[in-house]
Amino acid sequence: MERIARPKKSHKPRTKREIKRDLAKRTIIKLIADDLMPIIWACKAVMIAPNTYYAWLKTDPKFAANVEAARAECMRKLIAQAKKDRGGSQKLLAAMFRKEFGERKEVDVRHQISHLEIVNDREIASSDPASEASSDRPDDQEA
Repeated sequence: MERIARPKKSHKPRTKREIKRDLAKRTIIKLIADDLMPIIWACKAVMIAPNTYYAWLKTDPKFAANVEAARAECMRKLIAQAKKDRGGSQKLLAAMFRKEFGERKEVDVRHQISHLEIVNDREIASSDPASEASSDRPDDQEA
């Protein structure tokens, strides 16, 4: 009878750090989807820096997809609550999903651009050594 070889394990054993990281990722997804928790609060709950969360989003496509699904679920639940109570859920929606539900502010860009041009012209004029030298001389010395 021929002996059948067992397939070799293709991955090395996971370290405690990897296990903790995976647990933190799963917990963040659960907190966002089920507990309707903002991302910053979820990061604090699992004791990671928000920068770590955003690095995971960039480097782990599976985590990024799961977070998107969790955020969509969170948004769906908050919309349902907002339709019922018309209270704090609307504020939470606006805070958590600024692009979609945040307060829109109209800004007159032309006014800001003209103001910046005036400020820049003043800065250029004040930093120009030729204009400083001519403005420092009294009028009676020019004649």
